[in-house]
Amino acid sequence: MGWRGLRSVDSCFSQAELRGIFPHWKWMSMTNASADSQPGAWEYHAVAKVGDLAENSGQSVPLKGTVIGLFLSGNTYYAISDFCPHQGASLSGGYVEEGLVMCPWHAWKFRLSDGAWADSLKSPIRCASYPVRVVGDTIEIGLPVTPS
Repeated sequence: MGWRGLRSVDSCFSQAELRGIFPHWKWMSMTNASADSQPGAWEYHAVAKVGDLAENSGQSVPLKGTVIGLFLSGNTYYAISDFCPHQGASLSGGYVEEGLVMCPWHAWKFRLSDGAWADSLKSPIRCASYPVRVVGDTIEIGLPVTPS
């Protein structure tokens, strides 16, 4: 399986055309969050053990009211929102290859490193992303610290 022969949305439509076709997507844009961009602003939670995920696979992780997809691709762990912003499919059940996950419902692809919509990298549509770290044999996902 693979998707190398598929054309991206960018090659079919301009940004102006996409915005005209999908005006309701504006509310779906999310910003990337990484440990590097906001040091100290993350609270880490143990979610799995090293070895729990097979290479090029995902797992849905409910964490403090948020459902996150934990992925392993290229021997690196990634965490993004488990919900496809198109129609809400669980991305953790999608096909994973070369740092991308393909939505199992409509084949939209998202970069695991930052949640960007890989079919249209200029688009503001993305999945929220979360920092991941491995401490010993424990995989931890960071959630933003909320002020008390």
